[in-house]
Amino acid sequence: MSRDGIAGLAVLAASLALFALTLDLKDSPLVPIGPGFYPRIVLALTAVLSLGMVVADVLSQRKQRPAPVAAAAKLNYSLVAISFGVFALYALAL
Repeated sequence: MSRDGIAGLAVLAASLALFALTLDLKDSPLVPIGPGFYPRIVLALTAVLSLGMVVADVLSQRKQRPAPVAAAAKLNYSLVAISFGVFALYALAL
């Protein structure tokens, strides 16, 4: 298993543990949505995405195709500059 798979397992375990802790939060009778509603959504989404990361890592380990050397030598600096420009525009808009 690669580093991505190990990181996915770690995030999955952490999000499931934190999700279990949100089940103990007391609901307020005055508010229809309890205090654990939004954290449960975020933690469930994080768990699903990390599970997808683990599955993708396991499936990629089965294929085991070598990476082409020519693609690694070809770097795209213009795409990096465009990404920084878009982020700078976003930061200025804030």
